[in-house]
Amino acid sequence: MRKGNELTHIIAMSSGQFPQQRIYPVMELPARPEAFKVYYEYEDEMPIELRPNEMPRSATYIGTAEWAWSPMNNRLDGYFISTNRQRSYWILWAMMLNDEGFIPKWEGQILTYGPKRGADKKTAALYLIKDLWCYEKNEYSLDHFHILDNVGLLTVAEFMAIGRAVWPEV
Repeated sequence: MRKGNELTHIIAMSSGQFPQQRIYPVMELPARPEAFKVYYEYEDEMPIELRPNEMPRSATYIGTAEWAWSPMNNRLDGYFISTNRQRSYWILWAMMLNDEGFIPKWEGQILTYGPKRGADKKTAALYLIKDLWCYEKNEYSLDHFHILDNVGLLTVAEFMAIGRAVWPEV
């Protein structure tokens, strides 16, 4: 809702205040490219000679997923995909708020990466996110995302397909 020049957000306090829900097609993930292996930055740090110093301005926005466990405990991940300078790897980035200094700023952090050969940008984005969420589900008990705030390269249907693949019990 817009009020003058500022945007306001209404928090739904009853079911009648929820926005109109949309219907999205149910889809399956495309076949995983045979040679596409995903590396987790947590375990397999990208070699320094291949690693970008920061997220490039040319990185493509994939979408934003949110986990809203409580008003004081949430997670908001804005995902981007790019290649390294040599164009040999796809890199999945998350924009994270660094509030350690005097002035908080958004910084890109590498989460996962995989070889560029054999995978187009969209397929790479699907499997970089899927494998990241599988890893975090197994290692940190990450549950299904609660909200898709925005979408970019991937559609809502594609994010939902990833969610069904990672959390089939939901």
